Amino acid sequence: MSRIVTCTILLLMASAWLGGCVNVQAKAPEGMGSWGTPPPPASVAKASPNSKADLLRENQQLHDRVAWLENQNRKSCKKYSGLEKDKAEIRADMDKIAAERDRYKRQAGR
Repeated sequence: MSRIVTCTILLLMASAWLGGCVNVQAKAPEGMGSWGTPPPPASVAKASPNSKADLLRENQQLHDRVAWLENQNRKSCKKYSGLEKDKAEIRADMDKIAAERDRYKRQAGR
């Protein structure tokens, strides 16, 4: 019986201690608040050639879509160049490790 009471008290103390460690009012970092703008609609309704307002609307929608796609392309190019840089660094590290391995093999072979 005393074991059950002791275990219960220890369990309550542990849950109280762990409960105090949780920050309920935590917020996301600054950069994570903006996930980017949603893409403009991919399909643009054709404008009536007789309506200037309709032609302007279609033109604006097409320009918005092109601008969004160019922005996505810019982000992708930046990400790609970063990955290429990482790849080159990893290759250089691999070459350095291989050269060191070969040096140790030559020394051990003497």
